[in-house]
Amino acid sequence: MNKKYFKMSYAALFVASGLANSSPIDGIDDAYFHGADQFQAYKDPRTACDVFNQKVKYINSVLSQTEGAGHISNLCQAVRFTDGQIEDTYYLTTVNGAYQDGSNSYPVTEQLDVARTIDLLMFSQSNKTDYVVIVDGSVDVSKQTVNYGGEISWYDENVLPFFWYREGYIGQVFHGNSQFNYIAGESAYASAEFKAMQETNDDSEIERLTWKYLADTCGDGAINASCIPQGKGFGNQLIGTETFPSSTNAAGNTVDIANSTSFSFNITGDFQASKSDGPSAGLGVGFGFDQTTSSSQTHNVLTLKSVGQGNDIGTAVTQKINTLALGAAAEDYQASNDGWNRVVNAAEIWGEDLYRSYPLTSYEAWQENYTEDSSSCTSQNLIFGNSLKIARTHLNMYGSNWDIADEDTKIADADYGVVVATECTTDQKGQTFRLKKETLL
Repeated sequence: MNKKYFKMSYAALFVASGLANSSPIDGIDDAYFHGADQFQAYKDPRTACDVFNQKVKYINSVLSQTEGAGHISNLCQAVRFTDGQIEDTYYLTTVNGAYQDGSNSYPVTEQLDVARTIDLLMFSQSNKTDYVVIVDGSVDVSKQTVNYGGEISWYDENVLPFFWYREGYIGQVFHGNSQFNYIAGESAYASAEFKAMQETNDDSEIERLTWKYLADTCGDGAINASCIPQGKGFGNQLIGTETFPSSTNAAGNTVDIANSTSFSFNITGDFQASKSDGPSAGLGVGFGFDQTTSSSQTHNVLTLKSVGQGNDIGTAVTQKINTLALGAAAEDYQASNDGWNRVVNAAEIWGEDLYRSYPLTSYEAWQENYTEDSSSCTSQNLIFGNSLKIARTHLNMYGSNWDIADEDTKIADADYGVVVATECTTDQKGQTFRLKKETLL
């Protein structure tokens, strides 16, 4: 797919660069042990992991020469959900026509192109594992079509909302887009797959339904304890540590959309303990997040509502329209001169993320902890999912209030995920590690 307007830059990943010369190990940057203000960027998570692991391997080799300590070298592992971008196209026809609410004349059919890159970073450390799911992409409305004595179409930057002010009607906007990044165990995945297999024999449809049913289960706080990777009894071991984006506009603030997300990695922990017991005992992975945000203009038309699911399985983020702000800005609209009353200055008064190009940048991070109980880390398949709902609707003005009817919203579902085979191992010092197996199922 030629994503001409795929404007979201891929999440940049960083490892610390040499900023000081007082490292406790010759050849390893001091910043790598204490953090840094500047970092060297790697756009591909797999490259970032390779560089990071090279540093850890060198630390291990130096310590082993003098201490003979046990160690795990491949602390960072990266998995891409699919080879390249995940690309889909959906066609939605609005409930109402181009002219006004309640009219089935001149329905508008839209082509929505979705492109996503989804990566998993897995940091294996002594007695714990950190997981980060990173999503980057966008939903772009690339075509609008109306049948009026023949087909009339608008493409790319000419895609605009239809607005009939005298009728109190705004059509063809995003409302209710949502993303849900989550983690699950193999038993929950097996249950979802079994349910899907009862409905169809088509392999591709079984896969689609499996991810849909799994997302539905893990997104329901009342029943999602079955999604805890180690099982229902291990909920206290799984901790949600980071999420983006989060709720915004609670007090009328503007909404900032991230156009890049940076991840900084460094070595943390007690170096003296590590010198005596090896990296598995004293050193860990420290990582932080930083978002570079931008908005097409200062507006508060969009709001984001994030809801962390029970048992720390994941976070669902839903986009909504601030109808009061949208209606106020509508007073400054400029109508097109093509007879369809489309808003030619929609990007200025509302922002393109309302109606044409919606960003999908998000991430979710977890930490899984292990105890001395051997059952606290069992070799199994771990499941990571990204559930996306795309919602297009229109607004009607009754009196002084804009109203959005759920039954007038068209939704497209796109659920994806990856199954990662993992195994638990213990080093010479008795520290537990979960590692990804070479085979990716």
